[in-house]
Amino acid sequence: MKLKSHVLLGLAGVLIVSFGDVSQGSGIDVRMQRCIEKVKQDLGPLCLDAPPIYSDALHDFFDYYGLNVEGADHFMGTFVSGPYTNVAHIFIPPECRGTVLLVHGYYDHSGGWQHVIRHLVKEKYTVAVYDQPGHGLSSGARASINDFSQYVTVLKDVMEICARELVGPYHVVAHSAGCSAVIDHILDADDVRIDRIVLIAPLIRSVAWTVSGVGNFIGGAFFERVPRTFRKNSSDNAYLEFVKEDPLHARYVPLKWVDAHRDWCESITGANPSERRIKVIQGSDDSTVAWEYNLRFLEEKFPRLDVSMIPEGGHQLINESKSLRQQTLDIITQWLNASEREPK
Repeated sequence: MKLKSHVLLGLAGVLIVSFGDVSQGSGIDVRMQRCIEKVKQDLGPLCLDAPPIYSDALHDFFDYYGLNVEGADHFMGTFVSGPYTNVAHIFIPPECRGTVLLVHGYYDHSGGWQHVIRHLVKEKYTVAVYDQPGHGLSSGARASINDFSQYVTVLKDVMEICARELVGPYHVVAHSAGCSAVIDHILDADDVRIDRIVLIAPLIRSVAWTVSGVGNFIGGAFFERVPRTFRKNSSDNAYLEFVKEDPLHARYVPLKWVDAHRDWCESITGANPSERRIKVIQGSDDSTVAWEYNLRFLEEKFPRLDVSMIPEGGHQLINESKSLRQQTLDIITQWLNASEREPK
């Protein structure tokens, strides 16, 4: 029986190959963990009516995650979407040429976008970013979801906030699993308010798609979750070490999330194609997603797809080494800025 348990754990462990690093984390940053508990107590509803006044804990939080962004007013607060209370950040520069909504991937949160936020603010874009349900400071079971449609619902609600409160045109930039909500939303009911769309290392299938399905089928009868390992998904070693200590990164993979992901993949296969022009940025050394399959899939669903490859780029293109990250940032802004010259 002991041997059987080890075999099952090994099979279930394949599920997390797509989202981790080659070694276990070195330990959670306890000081920031305590700070985060204070931040949760300090947060109120998102409001753009008056200049924000933040507590010492929130300032420490911004420093830790690189969210002290020069050249923009920073608003942070909660909003309700379905059963979830989510946390959002909005960065508004003095001059604005439009709004970019950022959608993070699995395990990640708003802090993972720090380099993109700074870059876009310098380009005179207002930036809106939020923590997905079960991620970051948002409510919900950690790193879990019952159905991917819940991610789509939150995306729609954030778009409502952007359209009501912020200056257009409105663009969306998503990473990894965050791309699923965008893809689903556009294929199901194209949102004409969204101008330009960028998908970074989009997740349709992971590299361990077939084997993880077997592991989940067998292991699901014995486990509700499996421990996360950390995979080398960037060549920036400082970033990799930071993630291992980040209190907001989950240490487990709920098998419920894996089931929901596979269900979404099956359902999206039957969606009708869209004539939307979408930019995809993909690293050639991405060992997290099955990117060759994913690009073929997206080309079928979006015949006007525009793909930019980043040679030697890993999965975390927005947190890669400086040169690779800069390539990604340049492609993003070139695509967004073209909105002012070309039809989408």
